[in-house]
Amino acid sequence: MDLVHLLVLNMIKTKLSDIPKVDLNNNLDVPCDFNGAVCSIYFYVYYYRDPKNDEIVYVGKGTNYRAWTHLNESSNKRLNNMIKARQAEGHVIRPVITEFFNTDIEALEIEKKLIAKLGREDLGKGLLFNLDDGGTEGLASGRKIEFRGEMYGSVQALCRHYKVQESTFRGRINLRWSMEEALGLEERKNLHGSVEIVVDDKTWPSITSFAEEIGASPQQVKYFLSEDVLPKELIGRDFSKRLGTEIFVDNRRFS
Repeated sequence: MDLVHLLVLNMIKTKLSDIPKVDLNNNLDVPCDFNGAVCSIYFYVYYYRDPKNDEIVYVGKGTNYRAWTHLNESSNKRLNNMIKARQAEGHVIRPVITEFFNTDIEALEIEKKLIAKLGREDLGKGLLFNLDDGGTEGLASGRKIEFRGEMYGSVQALCRHYKVQESTFRGRINLRWSMEEALGLEERKNLHGSVEIVVDDKTWPSITSFAEEIGASPQQVKYFLSEDVLPKELIGRDFSKRLGTEIFVDNRRFS
């Protein structure tokens, strides 16, 4: 290979460090890497592009690591050949996640619509390597979730094991907590060591600042959080009305 070809090859290469991890609300519709905290509890629809012409060539639905399994060995021969060829040419290929879904039914419906819109090559309707119309469960579509070396049959089973409500766990993951934090195994802290409170797009640097804004005491907020009450459920609550007198000792409430 001469110097000119080497320069061209270096220009088209994408650095691994340039590939972001997919998140629930960020890095969608761009080539991305696996994010276990999000991909393990949601279903998603993904696609692959041919980096030579930027055309979408394959659409799929999955959960966990499914979208990235094609990088090792895809059961779709044409997709597998394309990935291997582009990797040999110096391209770094990653799947593109379009959207996350709470149920597989929602994901399957979008997968089917996207395949119909883009068209299968084998039917002369488009460029997709897909050999079926989508919308049905594939052999690799699992719902198991791995955490700390243990495999759980579902997100519900994981939450049940750690005695955390599934809705609480999902809410925390949506706020970009780690799985350890979402399961209550680690305390959520900011860079200053205080517990950070996040509700939608607003962040409080500590429980104290959050308590001040909602008209509660830090002890009250700590109590409700320990009872798996989400911070957003405390906003708007009237803390001045109580049945009897409440006493807090070591973050425990007595009334």
